[in-house]
Amino acid sequence: MDEKEYLATEEKISYDPVSAIQTNRLDYDYDDDYLIHDAWYKAIIQNTSEGFFISDLKGKFLDVNDAYCSMTGYTRSELLKMGLYDIELSVATYPEDRIKMERYFQEVKERGENYNEFLEVKHKCKDGHIIDISVCMKYMDIMGGILFHFERDITESKRLFKQVQESEELYRSLIDLGGKAGEAVVMIHCAKEFKWKQIFVSDKWSDMTGYSKSELLEKSFIDMVKPFDKKKLLKRDICTINDENIPCLFELNVIRKDGTEFPIEVTSAISTYHGDKVNVIYIRDITDRKKLENSVQDYQKQLEKLVYERTQALEEKIQKLEKYMQNRIKYTRALIHELKTPLTPLMASSEFLRSELEDTIPLRFANNIYEGALNLSKRIDELLDLAKSETGMLEIKTEPVQMDCLIKSTISYIKPEIMKKNLSFNSVVQKNLPTIDVDEGRIRQVLLNLIDNAMKYTPIGGKITLRVSKKNDCIVIRVKDTGVGIDRKDLAYLFEPYHRLESGIIRSDGMGLGLYISKTIVELHGGHISIKSQKDGGSTFSVWLPLKSIE
Repeated sequence: MDEKEYLATEEKISYDPVSAIQTNRLDYDYDDDYLIHDAWYKAIIQNTSEGFFISDLKGKFLDVNDAYCSMTGYTRSELLKMGLYDIELSVATYPEDRIKMERYFQEVKERGENYNEFLEVKHKCKDGHIIDISVCMKYMDIMGGILFHFERDITESKRLFKQVQESEELYRSLIDLGGKAGEAVVMIHCAKEFKWKQIFVSDKWSDMTGYSKSELLEKSFIDMVKPFDKKKLLKRDICTINDENIPCLFELNVIRKDGTEFPIEVTSAISTYHGDKVNVIYIRDITDRKKLENSVQDYQKQLEKLVYERTQALEEKIQKLEKYMQNRIKYTRALIHELKTPLTPLMASSEFLRSELEDTIPLRFANNIYEGALNLSKRIDELLDLAKSETGMLEIKTEPVQMDCLIKSTISYIKPEIMKKNLSFNSVVQKNLPTIDVDEGRIRQVLLNLIDNAMKYTPIGGKITLRVSKKNDCIVIRVKDTGVGIDRKDLAYLFEPYHRLESGIIRSDGMGLGLYISKTIVELHGGHISIKSQKDGGSTFSVWLPLKSIE
């Protein structure tokens, strides 16, 4: 491969970006199980000589080991405030390449365990000098998706390759430099009759394999490769012959003299040696890195197992809760039926007596019986609505409704009760209100709840005002009173069930369910309810109902 071809290949593979997910770091406060895994993981990454970091899919550093800090010149705290887009040369120089970087990581995510490629990128160190990096990435589907990056500084290796191509006289010195870089150097004859024959080996290759140099020179390189990887090597050789673009870095498993296997990372280039065409191979033992990758996979499996177990436990609890809620609604319905059964004849009888009696005292007793029974019936209906709301069974049935007619009929129904309590009532209703899709009965229930609430907390002689208007795409209903108002500490709990307000002069009846149920009904319509109030300054409840019904 001449210099032009080599640089073209380098350019093609060097700009591949490296990004990742947006969190701040991995130092989360997990429970005991997660802390155990976290300590194990940190011990693993700090004990490897490879540069290692974790990033999110946007390029933010989440965690780094000391080897990577040493490689780039940054401290860990500095890197955790940065991203690959600050260090990876093409993205730092051309910000538009950041999009390409993010797309590439999406591809890594989609390929998952099937992704096993090496890239060459250029990183800009803290002191400004540029280093060449060989990177391998692994995707893990936790915390929304993160990427593990295994980084190796190949600046020296690339410089050595360039020198190999420039002059055969430098081979010996390059072999020595290769050993200093922790890499073995092998030259393989390219002639067909000597295919795969090793014609030069460094001391480092002898140390890695356990063979002497003389033994290695008698062996074919491909015969030292694990059978499964021979196919990969032969396929790569065919691509080289056909001048196809292939990754500069690749992995093989090699068999030592004692029969044990170990993984290597290989990079190669075509050159000449003593006039013969040779394949110059630089080899690095990546046993430590593979152990790290396997440990990361074990770590992932442990986390997945933990998540699965907790998910199963949560699903069991959800099933038990659903069963409990179903039993509760059945019980509530049965209870309401039992309560309503004796109440129905009581209300009918008292109503008949009210229409027939003329004597003041018996008529008063009949009215008391009827109003008490009616109040009890309302409380029973509230209990049923509460149970339906808590189990998600409270439903609305919308239909086109003339709001001015609904408001008018509601006022006619409640106004006698307001007058009976010696309160003044005023209504301001905008003319020609549009038709709105609502559940008429439920909206009437909300109106009555709000007006009834105002009646409870407004002293004799006070005033209640009802205003209805169209604002933007909503019908706005406001119920204002001159009552005792609501203390600020009670406002946060006002729409919660069973919350009742007690004032110094007024004690409310009921179970504290009216506002909670009203809020639920309004939200089922796609609207919202709010309140403005201050102690001794009255209250204003506002209901916003959208003109268009929600699905």
